[in-house]
Amino acid sequence: MLDRLRLPAQHELRRVVAVENPLSDGQSILRPSLLPSLLDAARHNVARNGPDVAIFESGTVYRAPAPGDADGRGAQLPHEHHALGVLLSGAAAPRSWRGERPQADFFAAKALLASLLDRFHLEWAVEEREWPFLHPGRSAAVLALAPGGASEDRAAQPVTLGFLGELHPLVAASWDLPHAGTPHAGGQAGERTAAFAVDLGKLAAAASALVAFRAFGSHPPLRQDLAVTLPASVAAAVVIERVRASAGKSLDSVEVFDVYSGSQVGEGRRSLALALSFRDPERTLTDEDITPVRERIVAALAEIGGELRG
Repeated sequence: MLDRLRLPAQHELRRVVAVENPLSDGQSILRPSLLPSLLDAARHNVARNGPDVAIFESGTVYRAPAPGDADGRGAQLPHEHHALGVLLSGAAAPRSWRGERPQADFFAAKALLASLLDRFHLEWAVEEREWPFLHPGRSAAVLALAPGGASEDRAAQPVTLGFLGELHPLVAASWDLPHAGTPHAGGQAGERTAAFAVDLGKLAAAASALVAFRAFGSHPPLRQDLAVTLPASVAAAVVIERVRASAGKSLDSVEVFDVYSGSQVGEGRRSLALALSFRDPERTLTDEDITPVRERIVAALAEIGGELRG
């Protein structure tokens, strides 16, 4: 199982806890991850003509201590934590008259992850990071940015909660599951398999102890759209962060609602369409009020190679 996950010799998931008297060779270690059991369940369903799979598991995973790890009494005890894992394969929604079904890809898994993490009222983000069992370029680490509701006087480093991404093609093939560009029985070409897993203990610890609510303003927001071309290597999250940092308090929200890449924006570049919403609690804003804010945003995006698209 560890080999099929493509884990290198020194990977932390290979620090397994062995069972002294196993009932079988297949139960000789305590599981270091929920992913293999999710993959086994998905393969079982796909093989029985259930091409669209959406499953989760909640349970304990185990890891042997690393060299030098010890508790307060000097004993080296295995690490264990309660994890939550989710796996999607095939289509992320049933077929309907509206046309194509959304695929179970990175973004479908991220949407499910967001619905979970947002209920904990914590600041979180995904950061590109490679995992041996995930597709390069379609994998990320899940981070809690302000663990425990850290304030300015009690700043804390981001905590890695788990992983998110699409299965590596070799791993998916090992479990007879679909991956990009490869059809499977009962499925369509291009269907994929995506998964995420998080440490629920770390997630609970990172959740904010206090939840602040803000009343809806009585004055309507002012929406403006902004289309900007940037190098394709610049992540949308970086663009949103720049917009928020430069706009100031008048910016109520910013979202990416369209992405385009093609000959019109040049090789190695792409266009992001941003929906900007501005609001003032005391009065209704005008276009003239937002002009200097918009100029600051454009200048901030220019620093990372951004150009306004006509």
